[in-house]
Amino acid sequence: DATSAGMKLCRLALECAPVGQGVVLWALQVVKGPEFVSSASYPTLTPSILSLVRILSKKHAFTRPDATQVALVFLGHSNPGELSSQKMRSLKEQALRLLMHLMVAGEVALVLRHVERLVVKKALDSSLVRYFLESMLNIFQPPYSTTLTRTFGSLLLVGPCVEAIRSKFFGDVNKARLKSLVRALPAQDGKEKKMVASLIATYGR
Repeated sequence: DATSAGMKLCRLALECAPVGQGVVLWALQVVKGPEFVSSASYPTLTPSILSLVRILSKKHAFTRPDATQVALVFLGHSNPGELSSQKMRSLKEQALRLLMHLMVAGEVALVLRHVERLVVKKALDSSLVRYFLESMLNIFQPPYSTTLTRTFGSLLLVGPCVEAIRSKFFGDVNKARLKSLVRALPAQDGKEKKMVASLIATYGR
């Protein structure tokens, strides 16, 4: 209903930057609440919150750090037990897609640093790591930047990430695409050159 209070608020959030910021902050507080994951509305409200945050972050650039936090909180949620593993995976994939949207919008370094922390803590299972990495291969296009070398390269060298990529489930086509990408990453200083050499030794031969 276009005349409902919710729709009016959404329109106002898109048109007015402070309201948009407020809505994203509200979403962050809701999803961080310990009672949210166990609520009956979790599986139905989650897609709506993620979609709303994605739309607002596209419109208002300064909401993107908080939008990133919304996605990260969802990725840290444990299955309350009432949801099927397939449904929980679907919700986490949507949270990853929000992060991908934010990267396309320019938040590559921010997102990749946070994702690396999740992978290190093993907060993402191997299937979600592969889902994220395959999506990255679809997003990143040459010419690549040294920022990508440092951030994506650092993620690719994390142990759980290496294991996920070497798995047969990542597929030969994706492995070949990744090999081409790491061999094309630029390096200017000694640290970057060392990282690229490590990446080629791990994936590019």
